Amino acid sequence: MKWFVGPSRGAKRFAWLSCGQRWCDGSVGQALASSERSWRAQLSVSRHCKGLAEASSLNRSSEGRGTKAAAAAEAVGERGPPKGKTLYDLPHLYDKVFGWRDYSSEADFIARVIEGSRGSGAWSKPGSVLDLGCGTGRHCIALAMKGYSVTGLDSSSPMLDYARRRVEEAGASLSVEFVQQDMTDFSIGPGKTFSAVTLLLGTLSHIHSNDQVVKCLSRARDHLEKDGVVVLELAHPSQLFSLPLELGTEAWDVKEVRTEGEEEAEDVVVQYGEEDDLFDPVSQVLTRTVSVKHPKKKKKFRGRKPLKVLDELPLEEEVEQRFFTCQEIRLLAELGGLKVVQMYGDMAESCVLGTDQDEEFRMVVVLKRKD
Repeated sequence: MKWFVGPSRGAKRFAWLSCGQRWCDGSVGQALASSERSWRAQLSVSRHCKGLAEASSLNRSSEGRGTKAAAAAEAVGERGPPKGKTLYDLPHLYDKVFGWRDYSSEADFIARVIEGSRGSGAWSKPGSVLDLGCGTGRHCIALAMKGYSVTGLDSSSPMLDYARRRVEEAGASLSVEFVQQDMTDFSIGPGKTFSAVTLLLGTLSHIHSNDQVVKCLSRARDHLEKDGVVVLELAHPSQLFSLPLELGTEAWDVKEVRTEGEEEAEDVVVQYGEEDDLFDPVSQVLTRTVSVKHPKKKKKFRGRKPLKVLDELPLEEEVEQRFFTCQEIRLLAELGGLKVVQMYGDMAESCVLGTDQDEEFRMVVVLKRKD
């Protein structure tokens, strides 16, 4: 399943800066630059030491997740999510929260990487793609619409059921299938190989141990065609060395445009991280608090048009994510039988990692088989 670290570079969104500034509308680069200036002025040694001392309590009990959100829901008379449910169990909500991504443009980038790996002997038709941690299937559908035969793999039944419905709703004859397996130990039919294996939206960050990462990459390698590629999308490595700045508190506002005759949907505010979130510098795992809620001052009716209020909100949960350096990815890839052929700072060939940090936002890695 996918989990992404905040909005993409250049996307308009609301950002809550960890320095306690007010909501501001702007680009990611502007928000982070402003946050950095304030953070560097306010960072204290005592807070840093507190974070290190509390690192051992990273693995918080799942029973405690959502308790603050549940209390808030009860206080304002809202239902909140069913007990024990997370964003991964509510794919329609997950899709709403992360639906702002430009999946078609990202599929174009992946297609160019695939075609570039084929060299002068390029095949006359698109090949096949295996998307690990496919989530709600948005990348699968975008790639299938470009002619690829796509297999989406995820461990979550709700996500896969939702993805299948999205394929049906697409109304086109798309070559997409979904399988429920563990991305560290999977097999897609005897001898089945693909032009590309993708792990997007920070999917690899769900795997915390080196052994399990190597297993995942090894299985990906085994499912590659001779000239196939693995495409990883991860957090930019600079985030690992600038804690708690870029891994601090961010938020964005999700709006739906009402079409004629439809019920108008309520806005949703996503808060991605809290100032007290814990980072373990040994395991490089961040326990991030994620909350999704309606604006505090919401109105159930705007004029005579009713607003759609989501019963699952407010929702709060904790997500554990590992952060990687470039050197780690190179070594882990080697151990998995792969080699790095290129690293980008975004899903754009012009944005090579390490050449223009003002333009870089992610770490997008292209891998090929060593043999």
